[in-house]
Amino acid sequence: MAKCPNCRGDIDWDTPTCPACAAVFGPDSVWRPVPDNDEEAENLANKFAAQPKAEEPLSLGEGLWTVVKLCLSILLILVVLVAGALFVRRPGDWTMLAVLGFLVFLVAALWIDYGKPSRAGGLFLLLLAAFGLVMGRGYLTGDTALPQNCSGRRLLCELENQLYYLLGKEAVAALWFAFAAMFLYTGFRLFVRSPKPDVK
Repeated sequence: MAKCPNCRGDIDWDTPTCPACAAVFGPDSVWRPVPDNDEEAENLANKFAAQPKAEEPLSLGEGLWTVVKLCLSILLILVVLVAGALFVRRPGDWTMLAVLGFLVFLVAALWIDYGKPSRAGGLFLLLLAAFGLVMGRGYLTGDTALPQNCSGRRLLCELENQLYYLLGKEAVAALWFAFAAMFLYTGFRLFVRSPKPDVK
């Protein structure tokens, strides 16, 4: 006969609830019957191992962040596809491959689980977000002229020129604003979730 971990009453090892205190022994509960012998312990281990844990619903913030990540991922993937099509049509500038690889890395970085947040990393990403906002504003207002002379800096400059030829300066600004949004939200989450330093 097993024991209830809450009221210490006698219960069957496979009962779903305690008849005395109504403790629930389900897959999403922290309560587990306390076995009385090795056979009950083995049966309980097999029972709860076979039961899938109930998934916790996403909070509102997590749901919004998932939507933001999905939208940014789609935008970056579209940019990769457009730039890749241009490279296939006019091969020879192999630096475009580095640009595509960088954008694919950004898509993957969106879905990394930052289990150990860092305040320093969050601040760094916030600075990158500010830089992205300044760059996007410059292209949107015309302060930064397009197309650019890419001699000496062939990576992102080439992509900006190609987007300008295809969709105009608004597309170039949108790319930088997308980078800024990604860095801003990720940096903010890392900063607020990281433990505060101990002050002695």
